[in-house]
Amino acid sequence: VVIAISTVIGLAITFNFLTAHYLRSMTEDNIALSREARIATNHMIRILRFAQPATIDDTVANEISATIEEGHLSFITTVGGTPITYTLNTIDDTLEYTEGGSTVVIAGGGDREIDITYFNGDWDDTELELEVKLTAQKGSREVSLLTKIRPLGE
Repeated sequence: VVIAISTVIGLAITFNFLTAHYLRSMTEDNIALSREARIATNHMIRILRFAQPATIDDTVANEISATIEEGHLSFITTVGGTPITYTLNTIDDTLEYTEGGSTVVIAGGGDREIDITYFNGDWDDTELELEVKLTAQKGSREVSLLTKIRPLGE
């Protein structure tokens, strides 16, 4: 009788421990996914709000490009403006930012095992607003983010 009761109690403790471990892992993954998507969209908001609305191009799949005029951001020094591009690299599942010929990965990849599986922009000429959709994935978990950016160009 003691062995049977001890076995039941041991199994209950083990089940609770495994459930707690799974929930902690799931929560950590969701936080990491949300952080990755938020960092990427914050980068886009910070840069694209200074874009000239007439230069925003969302016609290429998985890509948004625009021109930032000289003097609007401290690192934009090219006379006449600097073209910038956000591109989903579908080979590495990363979101890349290109400015003046140099490309930097701003989301996905690396040892975090987070993939950017969807990226798209939709420029609305009448509202002068850019809608950006982004999905980050780790294993079977994914987080989608939608944000709207109103480029001021000034």
